Amino acid sequence: MNFVTHELLIIGQILACCSYTLGSYRLFGKRFDRFTLGCIMLGVVLDISLAVFGATSDLGDNSGGVPWRHPLFSIAVVLATLGMLGYMVNLALLSVRRWREKVGWFLSRSQAVIWPSWVTGVTIFILNVFVGWF
Repeated sequence: MNFVTHELLIIGQILACCSYTLGSYRLFGKRFDRFTLGCIMLGVVLDISLAVFGATSDLGDNSGGVPWRHPLFSIAVVLATLGMLGYMVNLALLSVRRWREKVGWFLSRSQAVIWPSWVTGVTIFILNVFVGWF
């Protein structure tokens, strides 16, 4: 996929970050409405599609292979993946009204862990484009 560039991935991650930030802010304020559901859903769709595009594009070609031994790479993968999975769980809980009513405390408090985890992981990946750590 030669059409996928670093710039497109970074713009997509910025859009996902805006969507996740707005959704997390609304969840933290205990606003469990359709707009919040839409924000989280848009973030999850962008995040999954960007992860697939980034992994299958020519950008991932590394002569030494995937740098799993580099500590920042492993940290970034774990944090970004945990954040994305956390948002998927939040999306599932928001989608079903009975679940949403019973676990409202979890939805609001989980944002203190999920959002910083995802942002930190993605920030490491974006900074790697400019700095070249791994």
